[in-house]
Amino acid sequence: MKKTIFFIFTKSIGLYINLLSYIFPKKASQIAYAFFSEPREGKLSKSKLPVILQEAETETFQQEGHHFQTYTWKGNDTVILLVHGWESNASRW
Repeated sequence: MKKTIFFIFTKSIGLYINLLSYIFPKKASQIAYAFFSEPREGKLSKSKLPVILQEAETETFQQEGHHFQTYTWKGNDTVILLVHGWESNASRW
């Protein structure tokens, strides 16, 4: 039941932002930014990670009090770097 409610809630947020973007695109982008720009609080256990992340080798680095988690998948010579985060000193709209 909790999963169903969570699914409906998350889909409703997406639908609301999409519909709002047709009428008030700037407001929709502000709401989307507010929802999706900050990382989750707390730490996920390995068992709650998506399967693709559970299969990866992990390593954590620390720099100036910040922790950075890396995921490495063994495969071919193709290297992809995906970086995302939140700057605490960044100005917001």
